Amino acid sequence: LLAGALLLPGAQTNNGCIYLPLSPGALLAGAGGVVLAVQGVLRFLGRGGGQVFPARLTVADTALDVRAFCDTGFSVQDPLSGRAVVLLHYPSVRDGLPQALRAFLDSYFACGTAPPPELRVRLVPCTTIAGHCVLPAVPAKALRTSKGSAAGILAAFCRPETPPEHWTALLDSELAGQLGIR
Repeated sequence: LLAGALLLPGAQTNNGCIYLPLSPGALLAGAGGVVLAVQGVLRFLGRGGGQVFPARLTVADTALDVRAFCDTGFSVQDPLSGRAVVLLHYPSVRDGLPQALRAFLDSYFACGTAPPPELRVRLVPCTTIAGHCVLPAVPAKALRTSKGSAAGILAAFCRPETPPEHWTALLDSELAGQLGIR
């Protein structure tokens, strides 16, 4: 491309750089053409993993219907067992949780109380743009979608200051692959 650019009328080279005589309108039209081409390719091929899909998560013998979102940048896992972690937005799923777990999570997010042993709560470290934190997590029996299921995972709970718009459960791309979501 660079060798061909040298043959364009008006092209100049200096110190290994190629200067093309482009008007601001031609530069703007070229950038707009590239944006339209990329959007056309994405519309034709589809966007992988960017959609919200319905799922059912079983936690403490309770089934929760969640709106799951696959985030390729999400990579939280249990450091001791290496189990995958599904991140749940606590205020969105609070009413569906068992009373004992709900009472613990309410007090944990209010003042950071220690978990009772009968709930089998693990504290999972998490790093975000805001810094480091520790999330309470409980074993989940299964996460099911219409295309597949995954077992042996942990359900961690978060309570961000700004609630997510479309999802109640966040998972990584590896777990989404196990569920048949691409």
